[in-house]
Amino acid sequence: MIIADACKVVDIRNMIDVLNTVFLFFDMSPKRQRLLKRVIDVFGADTNVTKLKGLCETRWIERHTCYETFHELYQHIVIAMEAILDPRSYEEVYQSGAADPDVGDAGLETGIGTGRLE
Repeated sequence: MIIADACKVVDIRNMIDVLNTVFLFFDMSPKRQRLLKRVIDVFGADTNVTKLKGLCETRWIERHTCYETFHELYQHIVIAMEAILDPRSYEEVYQSGAADPDVGDAGLETGIGTGRLE
């Protein structure tokens, strides 16, 4: 119930929207999913999580798991978005043969990196 009540707070509601947008950004493209997995493989030896989880509309407790996964993968998400925008800066990610992902919304990467999505 605390999570449900917290969703009424504007900042938390905005964070939930960002989290869902990031999930859809990667979930809707197999190329971006592979890129995120490759970034986790290259830079994230300390995590067992390899995929973002979406928000469940009906199971509120599952949202907590989604938030934890996002928090654990946050740095890898930012690196993956930076690699999409500037592949030459992250050649080690692309050397594995990962396909060049479709470039998404540059504003999304900027919003995630700064913690603000406008």
